[in-house]
Amino acid sequence: MSLQEDQFFGICPPTVSTVDAKHQVLSTSTSGTAANYDWVTALGTAAPEGSVMLLLEASTTDCWVRFKPTTAAAGTTVTNGLLVKAGQPGRVFLVSPISHKVLDVIATGAGTIQVQVASMPGARVNL
Repeated sequence: MSLQEDQFFGICPPTVSTVDAKHQVLSTSTSGTAANYDWVTALGTAAPEGSVMLLLEASTTDCWVRFKPTTAAAGTTVTNGLLVKAGQPGRVFLVSPISHKVLDVIATGAGTIQVQVASMPGARVNL
C-alpha cells in the first residue's frame, strides 16, 4: 500500500483538542462572498509538517472550495471551485500545509464549513 493509500484509508476520528489537537475539528463561517480560511495557522503547534488528507464538510449550505498558499484575495466561484455539498459526507483532499495552507471558500449563503486533518501526517514531504 502506498503512503497516499495508507493516508486515505487510515482516516482518524475527530478528537478533543486537549487530547489530540492534530485531529480536532475546526470550523469557519461561509457566505455568498468568497473568503479565506488559514487552517494551518488555526491549528497552531498541532499543524502538520507534511502532506495530509484534509476532510471538509459543509453543514448548512453548499460550498465551493479551492486551496492556495497565501491569503491573497479570495476568488472562488461556483465555476472554479469544487463543490462540498451541505448535509452530505465530507470530501477529502490530499493537501500540503505549504501549498494548500489557505482554504478559499464561497457558499450559497451564510453557513459553516468544518475542517479536519483526517490522516496521520505523511512523510515530511509536501506536494
